[in-house]
Order: sequence, then structure tokens, then C-alpha cells
Amino acid sequence: MDKEDEQTRTVTDADLAVVRLFPVIWVPIEAGAPAICEFDELGQRALGNDRVEEYRRAMRAAEVLVQLGELSPGRYEYENPLGEMPSEFQPFIENRYADVRGQRVSIEVTEAHLKLLHASNMQVVDEGGFHIRVEMHCKRPYGDMTYFEIDMGAILGIEPEGPPRADRPQQRDFSEPQLQKFAELHEQTQPVLQVLLQQATLLPGRYVRESRWAPWQQADLLH
Repeated sequence: MDKEDEQTRTVTDADLAVVRLFPVIWVPIEAGAPAICEFDELGQRALGNDRVEEYRRAMRAAEVLVQLGELSPGRYEYENPLGEMPSEFQPFIENRYADVRGQRVSIEVTEAHLKLLHASNMQVVDEGGFHIRVEMHCKRPYGDMTYFEIDMGAILGIEPEGPPRADRPQQRDFSEPQLQKFAELHEQTQPVLQVLLQQATLLPGRYVRESRWAPWQQADLLH
């Protein structure tokens, strides 16, 4: 796909219908981050090999939905598509960052979660065919910082409340309670992203961006 196509997405209702089916997994690399992953072999067979292009279009539409999809804060429930997958791929369960009963997941979606997801560094990783996914950058999930809590604080308007920094005494580090809250919010982006894929709204139309990491913008609507 050429550069111009990479900066353009045409999203249809049919694309969004497939997006609703995508599972969200945790990628346990660096700080860890959620990814919209490809179907397993069973899911691919259910969709049908003749629909691979439909699948690929939907995955690219999902990248736009993460940033621009509209979802109201509140409590949501869903059936966990990951089932009994090991905890390293869904750490929010072991850390009790959501209410899990059997295969039902319940999560309180807040404005903070939505701000983080809308501002996150999401990218399409395309290895051909069904092997295409959308993942949050594991090292710099919310901006340019590897110490990504700084980016989280900026997005959420939270000022550091910890001790003065040794190298810059005029500035403060985040306190331990603040860092713990950031860690909780970050891991909760996995179940919140699953909710967003299933229930967020996005108007069908053409969306454009200036570069790979630039924000998506709506260009025109489909009639």
C-alpha cells in the first residue's frame, strides 16, 4: 500500500460490523500495551478465506475508530473473547482492574480511559493476509516519552505531586499513588478498548491524516 493510501481510510458500515468481532490482547513487551489482534484459525475459517480483503479493510478502519469513535463513560459488560488465555495476555484480570465473573467482563469506562485511547500511538502492523493487527506502541504508548507517565499526565491534566527531581529540583516526580493509578489506567485500556470496538460509534466516510503519527480527521461522509 502506498504512502497516500496509508494516510487515507474509507470506513463503511460493513467495515464496522467486522470490527465489532475483533479481540483485544495485551502485548507483554516493554511496558506492555493492548493490540487489536487477528482472528485465530477458527475465526478465520468462520469468516472465510474469500473475505480476507474485507477483514483487512476492517482492521484498518479499527485504527480510525480507536481515535475518533464516540463512547459515553459508564459501566459496560462483554463476553471475554480471549477465554482462558494466560494472564500475561490479559493482566487486568489477575490485577483485578475489572470485575470478571466467569467469561463476563465488567468495566467502568471513564473520561480518562477515553482520553488516553484517543490520544494513543496506534499503528497497523501488516504481515500480509489475515496477519494484520492494530497495536498501541509498547514503548511510547501515549506520545514521545519512554517514561510514558509524563505523556499520561499531560493528556489527563495531572501535575506531579512527588518529591523534587534530583536533576531538576524545580520540577517534581510523580508520587507513588499517582504512578499506581497510571499503571491501573494503562492496563485497563485493554478491556476499555474491547468495549470501544464493540460499542463506539463512527460515521461512515473518508478519513485522512497528514502523516503516520498525525491525528485522523474526517474528510467527508458517505451517503
